[in-house]
Amino acid sequence: RACGHHAVNPEGLTGVRVSVDSAGARSAGFAGLATCGSVWACPSCNAKIAARRAEELAEAVRTWQASGGSIYLLTLTQRHHRNDRLSHLWEGLSYAWSKTTSGRGWQDDTDAYGTVLAGKERLPWVRSVEATHGANGWHLHVHALLFLRGDVDSDALGKSMFSRWRDALE
Repeated sequence: RACGHHAVNPEGLTGVRVSVDSAGARSAGFAGLATCGSVWACPSCNAKIAARRAEELAEAVRTWQASGGSIYLLTLTQRHHRNDRLSHLWEGLSYAWSKTTSGRGWQDDTDAYGTVLAGKERLPWVRSVEATHGANGWHLHVHALLFLRGDVDSDALGKSMFSRWRDALE
């Protein structure tokens, strides 16, 4: 994608920039160079975006836990075979996740384990899809952090979400 190879200003001026944050920590980097901003296609942009997202997520977790909430990790996968197409698996995963986080069952889980955010009962989550490829073909799975109020019956919530996931994939 030629990230870092082209100047973005009309004069073609580039340089090294040193930044100082509010805590006094310094960082240096190149300034005035084009970037594509693609988390999927560019290793340079991916590293920057992933680091920023990790900081944002860590802050969200700290804030949630400081308010008395709990964080639970949910991992869901799907059966796959060597010759399955990635697009087919991705469509199935997307459909199953939408069914896992919607409908009557999701509303029941939200009523039982959710919290009021922006004036509405919600069960907040953040999700990442991990894709690997090996001897058995493509393998996709979801890692989701669930932001729950206090202590909850994680087994019951996990079984509830998994049953919707499984039913959607079937």
